[in-house]
Amino acid sequence: MTTNQNQHNVQAGSERRMEKLPQLKQTGIRVKLINTDGNAFSILGVVLHALRKGGCGEDFIKAFMVEATRSDYQHLLAVIADTVEIE
Repeated sequence: MTTNQNQHNVQAGSERRMEKLPQLKQTGIRVKLINTDGNAFSILGVVLHALRKGGCGEDFIKAFMVEATRSDYQHLLAVIADTVEIE
């Protein structure tokens, strides 16, 4: 089964369906990453906290997580830079 960046597999019981996720965009939310642990999980935690505090909905946050964790560390950083303003 193939997926693209706007869809995510959702499994409920034995039923499987594709859930449409919102398109990612630059939010303008500022995130300070200087002096933050460079571990991918630490960075994700800081960005997720900022997205929630900035008023992003759970669907947007889910789409962000799906795309950010889709590949390697460099992809994670690129998705973060495309979604928030890094300070």
